[in-house]
Amino acid sequence: MLWVVDKKVVKHTVRAGAALVEVPIRVRFEFALNAERFVAGTLSRNVLYNRPAMLRRFPRLDAAWLDGDIERAVDRALVEYLKFRGYASGEVKLFATPAQESADTSAAPTGKAAGGAANVAGADCDGDDNTAPRIVLPSAAKED
Repeated sequence: MLWVVDKKVVKHTVRAGAALVEVPIRVRFEFALNAERFVAGTLSRNVLYNRPAMLRRFPRLDAAWLDGDIERAVDRALVEYLKFRGYASGEVKLFATPAQESADTSAAPTGKAAGGAANVAGADCDGDDNTAPRIVLPSAAKED
């Protein structure tokens, strides 16, 4: 079994009222490969985006909804990553079910449990990547 650790920047567009906002999301993830195939339920990830700036700029956004939307976007990007690299095909189960998690905690690197809930650390945005969300305006459709 081989553990893969990688980083990726995902750009996700969020509808914030009348505006579309492009949010850069930094993701650090790790997962296990067995015979060059993704081992279901072994994915662990850390998500970082500028959550305080989003909530400050768009106060009507619900923080829980925003976190869920970001997590779904990251999950889609990770499934796409695994399929593109040839590590997985078909339906991909990224995270372990609670029964799998309790049975297989010894296989995770550095003693931490594989899978589980995602670590969304938007509130802990460091000074290196303090990129503000970019507003994307919809293009005007021409009618003839």
